Amino acid sequence: MDFLKDTLKSIKDLFPDWPLGIISSMLLILVLVVTAWGIFTVYDSSFLPIEQDTGQIINKKFTPAHVTYIPIRNTVTKMTTLTPVNHPDRWELTIGFRGQTGDVSVTENFYNSVAKDDSVTVEYSVGRHSKNIYFKGVSQE
Repeated sequence: MDFLKDTLKSIKDLFPDWPLGIISSMLLILVLVVTAWGIFTVYDSSFLPIEQDTGQIINKKFTPAHVTYIPIRNTVTKMTTLTPVNHPDRWELTIGFRGQTGDVSVTENFYNSVAKDDSVTVEYSVGRHSKNIYFKGVSQE
């Protein structure tokens, strides 16, 4: 509890220093909110029992292998080099289930063995507090 009190006191002490104090305070608040959201998401979605039910394939999407380039700055030579990032083939299914949709990556064989509007068995878990559906995988019925 002392951590929270000290953090709030630090934010309060930063506010009078305009504009650096305001910017620092807002960044600190943003970091705390994002951290809290991350902790909640992990708590809400981890170590839950996996359930199974029937869903329907709404869409199929294949993304072929491709290369993207990201610039990497070398501070010693003061040059920017483009570094390739290889992305492998990707097969995805959009599954409709309980009024929600979600994308699931599957193998090429599974992707080729199903068609749009087919029924599949959906493996999922339900969030502890948010009641969000977390898709874990699919299999044929």
